[in-house]
Amino acid sequence: MPLTRDEILALDGPALDAAVATEVMGWKRGTPPHDGMWFDDANCGRWNSHWQPHKRWDHAGEVVEAMRKKGWQIHTRTGDGGTICRIQRLSSLGGLANLRTLGRAHGVTFPLAICRAALLAVSEEETVQ
Repeated sequence: MPLTRDEILALDGPALDAAVATEVMGWKRGTPPHDGMWFDDANCGRWNSHWQPHKRWDHAGEVVEAMRKKGWQIHTRTGDGGTICRIQRLSSLGGLANLRTLGRAHGVTFPLAICRAALLAVSEEETVQ
């Protein structure tokens, strides 16, 4: 069952990282003896505890790049109160091209805002299709 908006916004730490790994990145959790790892489509593994996009800028950057490769546009604004991230996709409703915002989230840090907005966007796109 997909997560609700409130559930996504309440996620933090390893639970948020796991949701981003499976829902946004499309990774699969390894099976014993590799159950502490995530695996991508190329079967390249990485340790769960080492991939922390909710707090590491370089890992949040991987999330941004994965979203961009899928055709998403990512916009952020950072200030004293944290970061707001908006994720949009070009759509053509009624023959008119426009940008639809599918994920918008605030985080006290850039990586946290990216992760939450990416999950919201992917979740919203699933309900629209």
